[in-house]
Amino acid sequence: MTPNQGCLKSFNNTCKVNTVPTRRNLFISVVSLFVIAWIVIATLAISRQPDIGVDSATELRTRLEHALNNRDSVEIEELIAYPPSDADEFAKNYIGELVRIGAHSISVTLQPSTENPSRALVEGGRSGGEVFSYLHNVRKSQGQWRIELTPPV
Repeated sequence: MTPNQGCLKSFNNTCKVNTVPTRRNLFISVVSLFVIAWIVIATLAISRQPDIGVDSATELRTRLEHALNNRDSVEIEELIAYPPSDADEFAKNYIGELVRIGAHSISVTLQPSTENPSRALVEGGRSGGEVFSYLHNVRKSQGQWRIELTPPV
């Protein structure tokens, strides 16, 4: 192999290594661009997610009670900490269950206090005259009060 083999002569007669892209380099460049584009798109999608929750615990109680009594799945979706891709389906199923049991006169009480609650007690009547009640965890996260559907750790 001669010292100048694979060199291209430049205008000042210096040896310049052949810089023609190979298939491997082209493949790596294209894959790198796709990865970078995916990261940018994912970051933008996450940053555009609406904030979940409300400004105060009292507003959370009022809006949750209103949503449950009016069968408003969109409002429930805005109050629950649930993966955004599945929140709408969950909220619709939640409302569907209330409809199925004939729930009415639903009230929400924050516990242990309205200023700093950790739970929301949901109570109401069923179509057959029975009553029902259940608890949701409540949490303030990033300045927003919301319903947590996972047990506290």
